[in-house]
Amino acid sequence: MNELVTRLHREVITYFAATDLTQIGHTETVHNFAQLIARLENRDERTQCLIEMSALLHDIGCPNAKLKYGNTNAPNQEKEGKPLAEQMLAGYPMPEEDKALIAEVVGAHHHLSMLKTLGFEILAEADLIVNLLEGYYKPEQAQHLYDHFVTTESGKELYRNMFLKKP
Repeated sequence: MNELVTRLHREVITYFAATDLTQIGHTETVHNFAQLIARLENRDERTQCLIEMSALLHDIGCPNAKLKYGNTNAPNQEKEGKPLAEQMLAGYPMPEEDKALIAEVVGAHHHLSMLKTLGFEILAEADLIVNLLEGYYKPEQAQHLYDHFVTTESGKELYRNMFLKKP
């Protein structure tokens, strides 16, 4: 399945290069953190690949949301992202249930309870870490976000080391 991740990685970069270059850096960083956390959590190969593919696609709806609604608010990017994820994955040689799962995750990636139910809380943690790094949240919110949104042991360790160190 690694070749599917590589293929999708290239396709997502190409898509964002044509629609919104600013998304590439964010997507790359979320993918890297999701990949790392999934490895540290010893996810099996299939799950690792599905998490990585979801991370690559998680914000795929942002360019369309910006065009249609003038913003990339969570509901808009999720609404636009799910069908685009389905479309991008249509030609991939993988089980239909895996494609549907990834699209479902893309369409709910701001809903931690849904991601936990689907087994994709790692994506939420990776996106949260990157959003903090990019300044979407204030540093003083870090403890609250940790307490409510970081659930895996590896995600907790990374998060603590990055944001909760005492000076």
